Amino acid sequence: MGLIEVRHLRYLLAAAEHGSFRKAAAALGIQESAVRSGKDAATTLEAAELIAGCRDGGK
Repeated sequence: MGLIEVRHLRYLLAAAEHGSFRKAAAALGIQESAVRSGKDAATTLEAAELIAGCRDGGK
């Protein structure tokens, strides 16, 4: 299974709280692309879980 870093979770939480990646980046004092990296990491994790689920027969 893929791993997601804590900072990516912080970025996703900030995006949810502020309603956009741009506003989250401004609130965190980082570039918007860094916040979007959290979304990319979450997508990778979801894909890894889907693949693992298929290997396990969907259990």
